[in-house]
Amino acid sequence: MKLYSGGFSRFFLDDWQEESGNASSNDTSVDDDEATPDQVRRYFEAFKSELATAISENSPITLDWSEALDGPHYVVTLTEDEFGALLTIAARVAIADRRMTPISTSRKWHEDPAVIAVQDVDENYLPVHHLVKADSWLPADFGVIIETEVPERDLIFGSLAQMADALEAMHPILNTPNEATRKLSTQLVSDARAAQVALKQIVDWAKTHKMPILIEP
Repeated sequence: MKLYSGGFSRFFLDDWQEESGNASSNDTSVDDDEATPDQVRRYFEAFKSELATAISENSPITLDWSEALDGPHYVVTLTEDEFGALLTIAARVAIADRRMTPISTSRKWHEDPAVIAVQDVDENYLPVHHLVKADSWLPADFGVIIETEVPERDLIFGSLAQMADALEAMHPILNTPNEATRKLSTQLVSDARAAQVALKQIVDWAKTHKMPILIEP
């Protein structure tokens, strides 16, 4: 799986993938087949404003990154096992329940009772909740999780600042013997460490450039 940081327009035009080359008028998945790259850019400029308005009802924020089609972007790659392992341990920390039976492999992380419990609740476990429940992150600090959609895709937005705090909190948990990881498999903890390193790289870049992060579907 790949995580991308940059403008929405470039992401949904697939212009961030090395093999895709430059976007063309038919190279879009956010509008109909006749949409031009500029129409896609204007769509996401409006979408960005709508997101800021929706979140500002609870936490006033400003979303002001560029949607230029040739704007900067950053991509990291990690496996689903690595990402899932990090979510598993983060979820266990969030609910502070060490009595759950651990799974033996990160390939079944989505079946872990801690992950299911965190994803099913309405209230937030901050900041870890923004790491576990969201699949996209906005460059701002806010508490609410926003669920919305663009053509052909549903998105769950969390806060980049909260995600960064979660990753920072996870570092000592993953690298120091402790009760949260003691009964988990060595492979799962190793996978989680790899994910934490990769995510920190893209989060640091996104914070510096004030860009959102999205997961490639």
